[in-house]
Amino acid sequence: MVSAFEWHQMTGAYFVGKSLGKRKILPAVSPNKTWMGLLGGIAFSAVVTLLMSVMFGIFFVPHALFIGAVVAAVAQCGDFVESGIKRLCKVKDSGFIVPGHGGILDRVDGFMFTAPMVAYYIQRVSKFFADV
Repeated sequence: MVSAFEWHQMTGAYFVGKSLGKRKILPAVSPNKTWMGLLGGIAFSAVVTLLMSVMFGIFFVPHALFIGAVVAAVAQCGDFVESGIKRLCKVKDSGFIVPGHGGILDRVDGFMFTAPMVAYYIQRVSKFFADV
């Protein structure tokens, strides 16, 4: 489920950032990330999380919107940390297993930051665990 959060965030961020993004967030670390892309990713993630949550009965509506938005923002932080580490080490890719994608760490950077948070949140807030 966490990777679904991240996929939606990346999709929304990409399309909104490409069409409306002008101001860069951290150009020295990740030169293509814009504030509008971040906001688009957060909004898209919140809406998709809400829809998935309603379909599968995972969170109540306010919680779905909240966790969707927070996961998108935290996933972006994970991406910045991973990009910063690559720049610090002066490497373009973190590996060669997934060619053209910046390496394996680029596929899991947001996941590493969001998975523990989502697991904790689901345990504490989700409807599935309300009786536990």
